[in-house]
Amino acid sequence: MDDQGQSVVGTSLRLASQISAAQLRTLSDLLADILEVSTPLPPPTSAAALLLGDPNVSAALIDIEAPMGTAAVHEAQRFSGCDLSQLTEDVPLALDAEISNVSARYRFAVTDSDAQIETRVRFQSPEQVRALRAPKFKARMLAEEGLPITGSISMDHVRRYRALSNDMNPIHADNRVAIAAGFERAVVPGMLLCGLAETACFLVHGAHNITDIRARFVSAAFVEEDVTVMVGAFVGKTRVFVLSATNDIRAIVDISSGRPR
Repeated sequence: MDDQGQSVVGTSLRLASQISAAQLRTLSDLLADILEVSTPLPPPTSAAALLLGDPNVSAALIDIEAPMGTAAVHEAQRFSGCDLSQLTEDVPLALDAEISNVSARYRFAVTDSDAQIETRVRFQSPEQVRALRAPKFKARMLAEEGLPITGSISMDHVRRYRALSNDMNPIHADNRVAIAAGFERAVVPGMLLCGLAETACFLVHGAHNITDIRARFVSAAFVEEDVTVMVGAFVGKTRVFVLSATNDIRAIVDISSGRPR
């Protein structure tokens, strides 16, 4: 690292395996369970996040970890140009990452493609985490009245997602670890909130060719928490809010598409 505690990493790798049809079905079924819908769901574009559990990808990220005494808080996520059919075994990826004492950003790009997955995290002490305050949702935040989709995220849902994504961060499953990190209790993975936002968008607006997803995680969503997903109007893009039962904003997700399928 340099004197400011920042390092830059760049490397190339290949996927050990592709996301299987069984994994995509499992994820779609999980999202349907959370939102309590019987409508058959297409796999969300944000399923590309499952690639982060690929052995070769995990190995490339092994040095990106929170400094002692802090927790890695998921701050933002982007999926751009991610065609799941192109993310096949042995596909070449380029990784670039910027890591400092307070934050990290890492981006995977599929070589000779527009597909990119970018993750941003911030390293925060328990005191910093406890000091965070969730902003409240106001109706004026959506250009038109949003359509709500409700659900509840149980520990079983989170365990199923962790098994699927190979996300072993203990703050998602162990209340004691989450409390020690400054949270009220175990925290829902941000990638799962992305999937819920995209699924709610499908339920309200139907299938679209999603080309870009940008999520900001505003406050922690807790396991065993009821959620409301507010979906705005769709004119080439839409904004989706994931809220707690008391209208705390958990995530803001902007979804853009090309032509409808």
